[in-house]
Amino acid sequence: MIKTLLPLLAALYLTPSSASAGIDVSGLRVEGGGSSSNASTTTNNTNNIQLAGITYTPAAMMLQMAEQTASMEGIMRESALETKTKTKPQRIEAGSKGEGPGVVGRGDLVQSTDLMIRNSRIAEIAPVAAMTLRGIPRIVEGGKGDMTKDEYLAVAKQYDAAREDLRRAFESMTVEEQMVGKSIVRKLRAKDEEQLEMQRNGS
Repeated sequence: MIKTLLPLLAALYLTPSSASAGIDVSGLRVEGGGSSSNASTTTNNTNNIQLAGITYTPAAMMLQMAEQTASMEGIMRESALETKTKTKPQRIEAGSKGEGPGVVGRGDLVQSTDLMIRNSRIAEIAPVAAMTLRGIPRIVEGGKGDMTKDEYLAVAKQYDAAREDLRRAFESMTVEEQMVGKSIVRKLRAKDEEQLEMQRNGS
C-alpha cells in the first residue's frame, strides 16, 4: 500500500478535515474549549458512538461524516485530474511526498468505504447515506486495472450524494440535537487547531 493512502486511512477513523459541504458547519472551527467531548456534553443518548477515545452523538457523527465525504470527494476529483496530467510513477512519487493523492486503487476504496461505514455506525443513524456510500464498491469493482478518470469522478459524485443524504438526516433532528452535535465538533476543531499551532511553534 502506497503512502498516499494515508488520507484514505485517516478517513476510516473520521479525523477532522478541512472542508465540509452540504451541512452547515460554519463557525465550528474557532469557538469552544480545547478538550474533546465527554458524557456531560452528549446527553444520555444510548445511540452515542465511541471512536478513537471520543464520544460522538449521532448529530456530531453526521457532521464528521460530512467533512470526511467532502475530503474524499476532493481526493477523487484531484485523482481524476492527475490521470490526465501525470504518469502513474509521477503520481506515486508526488503522493509519497504529500504533494498529491497518489494512486488510489480499487481495493483501497472498497476497504476505506467499508471501514468508514462500520466505524461511524452511519447505517444506524443515517441509513440512506450508508446505502449511497455502499454504491462506491459497486463502481470500483465493475472495472479492472488502474482506475480511470470517469471512475474517479463517479466515486466523487457518490461522496457528494452521500453528503446530501447526511444533510437531510441532520436537518431532521431536533434543534437541541443539532446544537449538541455542533458543540462537540466545535470542541474537536479547537483542540485540533491548538495542536497544529503547537506543531508550528515547535512545541
